[in-house]
Amino acid sequence: KGLQEGIEKGLQKGIKKGLQEGREKGMQKGMQKGMQKGIQKGIQKGIQKGIQKGLEIGKKERTLAIAKKLLKIEMPIEKIIEVTELTKKEIEKIIKENK
Repeated sequence: KGLQEGIEKGLQKGIKKGLQEGREKGMQKGMQKGMQKGIQKGIQKGIQKGIQKGLEIGKKERTLAIAKKLLKIEMPIEKIIEVTELTKKEIEKIIKENK
């Protein structure tokens, strides 16, 4: 009877310890995988935002260059606003910078 009790207690302790160690290792692996995925998603999002911002800047610069050319051929400001969709203030700034 004492041997049986000892075996049962030993099994219970072993199972408890094994479960605890398994949980800890599982949590560590889960956290590492989660962090890696989070970092990858963050990098991808950052790249996408950077590309989008770069495209917007490029488009704006191209529009400003077109406005400069239209001003050189003396197109009326109202027409330049209509064609480029720039504001009057933006066009006036171009005029001021190119004097």
